[in-house]
Amino acid sequence: MNVLQEVSKYHNDWLKIVKSFGSKEPEDIVQEMYLKIHCIDEHKVTKAYIWVTLRNIYFTHCKERKTTDLNENLIFEVEEHEQNIAYTKLVKSIKQEVETWQDYDKLLFRLYLNSEMSMRDIAKGTGISLRSIFATIKKCKEQIKETIGEDYQDYINKDYELI
Repeated sequence: MNVLQEVSKYHNDWLKIVKSFGSKEPEDIVQEMYLKIHCIDEHKVTKAYIWVTLRNIYFTHCKERKTTDLNENLIFEVEEHEQNIAYTKLVKSIKQEVETWQDYDKLLFRLYLNSEMSMRDIAKGTGISLRSIFATIKKCKEQIKETIGEDYQDYINKDYELI
């Protein structure tokens, strides 16, 4: 009888063994084992030999997957680093723009941006009219959009090198 015919009688047992190793793709590993043992003398093929073969194939698959995972993680870390650099450049550009404004605009915009207060709360707390606060904040936002709007779009589109 052919080695493969004899070994394939225990196909479900081989699948269970590979699953016990923790494989999520047991069928692939068992099929690869069949390919490896198909030219071996049938007297040398024992259940222990097959178990060792399955284990070795499983470990080889694990090593290949780890290498792929490491490469994907490295790519992700590089992209994340580029994103952080771009974000820092955007924040720096906004701060530089705000520094060119008049003191009233600077103070009001920073108060609005850094506090969790609404425009109404700022108006109550400062005595400045809500209409004046709204107009100032709107003007400040438009100036920022005008100045760094293109860089912001590059950031959104993940074209970090253009910032």
